[in-house]
Amino acid sequence: MAVTNNYNTAVVDLVESFDNADMLTFEQAIVNDIKVDNEIEKEKEVLYGVKNGDVVPVIEKNDNYSMFPTADESACGTEECGLDLDFSGVIWDLALMKCKVPICLNSFDKHFLRFFNTQKKFDDNPDMDQLLLQYLAEQFKQGLENAKWRRAYFADVASTSRLLNKANGFFTKADAGTIIGETKIAITKNAGANFAAQRMTGEEVYNLLGEMFDLGTQHIWFNPLEFQYEVTWQMATAYSNWLNKLGHNAPANCQCISPEGVVKANVYTLDNLYYNGIPVKARRAFDGVISQIPELNGNNVAGAARVDPNRAILAKNENMLIGTSEEGQLAFFKMWHNEDDEKIYMRGGSYIGASFPKVNEIIYAN
Repeated sequence: MAVTNNYNTAVVDLVESFDNADMLTFEQAIVNDIKVDNEIEKEKEVLYGVKNGDVVPVIEKNDNYSMFPTADESACGTEECGLDLDFSGVIWDLALMKCKVPICLNSFDKHFLRFFNTQKKFDDNPDMDQLLLQYLAEQFKQGLENAKWRRAYFADVASTSRLLNKANGFFTKADAGTIIGETKIAITKNAGANFAAQRMTGEEVYNLLGEMFDLGTQHIWFNPLEFQYEVTWQMATAYSNWLNKLGHNAPANCQCISPEGVVKANVYTLDNLYYNGIPVKARRAFDGVISQIPELNGNNVAGAARVDPNRAILAKNENMLIGTSEEGQLAFFKMWHNEDDEKIYMRGGSYIGASFPKVNEIIYAN
């Protein structure tokens, strides 16, 4: 889709005349920035050299308490004992996503171009470093980062949406690989008749984290020191607001302990949430994807019930892997000027997949 929005029109409506509009520049504008998650490769371990259909061998180190039987002291030789290795495999499924955006600078009017401190040029050498192009490139690259989170978590081969299909992400694999009552919890609020009814309170989030923790303690593989929660931004916000309202009456298992062993002040933010010493990570991308993809947001109907707007994973970070063929394929971007049609193009994409080496060693709630 070409960039043709003449933002200047909206700006002009806010002032008394074009004379006033002529004085407006991008430097004078207040840009409402957005809060986004880190690049996914900064949050997850990335494996390079992965191909679609590759099998990742998993070697289970199981504790064996049945070796070394008693022996006959008067006999020569030693009886053989079994040493079995438990091998399994995880198949990688990756998908390519990419798109491009054409930009015709001469399609914008002079007021709009002046807003970005530029003007029309009719030669073959556009300034690729100009403010307008850099601004558009930043938006394009941020969209790519958001798409990597979408693919890694929400991808689903059963989906008909080109934003989700052709591979399975963490949520799809977690849903298929966990069992209610053993490694999965059903969140009652997700069955609400509308989005308002689906919202969890902070206390409900606290109770859910506790249920997930208790379920984890039933398994010998669960070590709280190695695990982390990942929840939606809305769940984390409700949780932190609830804790802040409780103040010093907040549950002791939510207190933040510094490396020096000192309990921090009872002020909870999205950056210092814990449950029983386990970090609670707020993922804005979860809410963003659910709210913007028609297949998940009730087909864009305002206030409609959404598909599992409350989701949480309790897992080792090393058990959630991102895979791609080579480093340059996890995120690629290029911007160039085409002399044939006199347009500037931005092209980018990612070849990405997600994998749980041990999906049976996570706790999932949805």
